[in-house]
Amino acid sequence: MAVAFSFLSDMRAGAGAKLLYWLLAALHLWPIWGSAWFVTVDGPCHLANARILLDLVRGDEFTGRFFALHTWPEPYWTGPVIMAAVMSVAPAWVAEKAVFSLAVIAVAWSYRRLAVSLAPERPWLSFLAMPFLLHYAVAMGFINFSLSLPLLLMALHHAWHQPFVSARGYPTRMALILTLLFFTHLTSFMAAGACVALILLLRDRGEGGSGLSGLRIAVLAAVPGICLSLAYWLMHPTARGGATWVPLDDRLAWLVNGRAYNALGVDGEFYASAMTAAPVAFLGAWLLIGGWKKDWAVRTWLLLAACALVAFLVLPDVAAGGSSASPRALLFFMLLVSLAITASGAHGTLALVTVTIVIAGDIWHTTLQARTARALSSEATALLEVAAPIGDAAVVLPLNYSGNWVHSNLSSYIAATRNATVLDNFVALAPFSPVQWRPESLPLGIGDFATSNAPCVRVREYERLTGVPITHVFFWKSPAESPDSCTTSTLEQVSAWHRAAESGDALLFVQP
Repeated sequence: MAVAFSFLSDMRAGAGAKLLYWLLAALHLWPIWGSAWFVTVDGPCHLANARILLDLVRGDEFTGRFFALHTWPEPYWTGPVIMAAVMSVAPAWVAEKAVFSLAVIAVAWSYRRLAVSLAPERPWLSFLAMPFLLHYAVAMGFINFSLSLPLLLMALHHAWHQPFVSARGYPTRMALILTLLFFTHLTSFMAAGACVALILLLRDRGEGGSGLSGLRIAVLAAVPGICLSLAYWLMHPTARGGATWVPLDDRLAWLVNGRAYNALGVDGEFYASAMTAAPVAFLGAWLLIGGWKKDWAVRTWLLLAACALVAFLVLPDVAAGGSSASPRALLFFMLLVSLAITASGAHGTLALVTVTIVIAGDIWHTTLQARTARALSSEATALLEVAAPIGDAAVVLPLNYSGNWVHSNLSSYIAATRNATVLDNFVALAPFSPVQWRPESLPLGIGDFATSNAPCVRVREYERLTGVPITHVFFWKSPAESPDSCTTSTLEQVSAWHRAAESGDALLFVQP
């Protein structure tokens, strides 16, 4: 008890808080670097596209038969460019770990920078950043979105400290941040633009101005990104799409069960995520109800959090070609409400208890994520061992029979580690992707292998449609006993092929 009291007293005084903060932040690199691969849901496909991007820039003719670069500046370039740059000098596994590590460290740095500037006398409140280091979007492999969060926090910091005395000049630094945000993630750019405009408006009014100077700075800084966004919408009519919503009762439950941090739902993760989310949600609710009588600075952050909450409750989960928007909107809300707690000067003891519970829950969650990362990495390693005979200039048909949805893009590691084309690449079909399938090379006409874990395919059909033969067929977790008719048919189609490698989970056939 005495040790715990001493620790809390030191935290309150700020003694050693910075060192402890960075030690805890470094702990979040453990799941990333503690195994050979950091497997996420979409991450392998993004990594493969970074390899394709690098090959296309180098003028590789084989890759160019299947893929092309978008000629328009797309809003999702940052992640692929970073990974491609790393892969120009290092293996794919290093690029994967580097981009996720950058996302973690950049959020830790940008959040602490902003939180300490809001409450310099309470630096321990910056520890509320911990759940945002390995959040929902990281586990999902939403690399660009993960990279956009530190840029959003940087934009909020610059808006909060933007000098109005130079309002006649052009806000170059803010414009650079917002423009880079556009090239990282369009949703985060729009959220940051709205937050910056509201902060500058309320700051200007709170400091005795009319608010017009603040709005002028916000609009000028956002002009490049706004123009690029309008052009994107005009050039990509297929990105408009329909809309669907998550049921309201589910979203209300998400506020306290940690959905913003929980993606895979492994054993114990629900409780660890709830432990990090519920205290912040309840303290935030207390502030949102009773904190409006405080000064304009506190009201600004409360209003930002309230707007994010409304957006989370009202906006669709799927819209404009994008999916899983609701957990990301919830992440924005949790981020802003934690900053509102920091700025508000909430009751010291209550806030300190909240921070302590959040740290404990987050450490628990991180250990669970490390365990999951090791298990998924071992499966990725087993897949790549069987895929070892696949060389450069191969055309691979991957057939996934696994019931684990995290395995849906594992075969993309084959394309990420060599100059081979893997026919399952859903990201290259998205209108926002810098890398696009060439229409004449699309593999969609040969079966449902990209959308089913019980695929029916016609292996020879791809050569008939494109003139390019499939050289390898890769089976992942195919049923060893009682295969269905589709599996039996596929095995018959490759019966004359060479069985190049196999294990308990994988089987590789090579066309003779």
